[in-house]
Amino acid sequence: MTPFIKTGLKVAGAVGALVLTFGIGAQSTSAKTVEIEKVVEKPVDRVVTKTVEKEVTPQTCLDFIRLADEAFGYASDAEGYGREAIQAAGKRDTAGLQAYIDRMDILTPKLTALVGPINTNRIACKLGVK
Repeated sequence: MTPFIKTGLKVAGAVGALVLTFGIGAQSTSAKTVEIEKVVEKPVDRVVTKTVEKEVTPQTCLDFIRLADEAFGYASDAEGYGREAIQAAGKRDTAGLQAYIDRMDILTPKLTALVGPINTNRIACKLGVK
């Protein structure tokens, strides 16, 4: 055997022994799980009460939102009626145009009635009136 091979065998043996020793040592010192239950009862010295103020949306703001939603619904209806009226005009359909006028005659007073309350609640909401 050459000196190079003899040295390689010695190194390989040493590494093998080291790995084997490490494995045995690691296995013998593996952690064990222990469950401990301990109930500690302490008397209460004092009770602390904390008052928390919760910010609530003012009713005027809620009314403004409700009225605005209603108005947007009417505006959406009006837009749909307008599309139908344009199509009727393109077809020279006078009955379709009259239907648009009739629908808008019903819708306009509803929208007009909302203008005052919407503006009143909008201003009150901005001012923080409850």
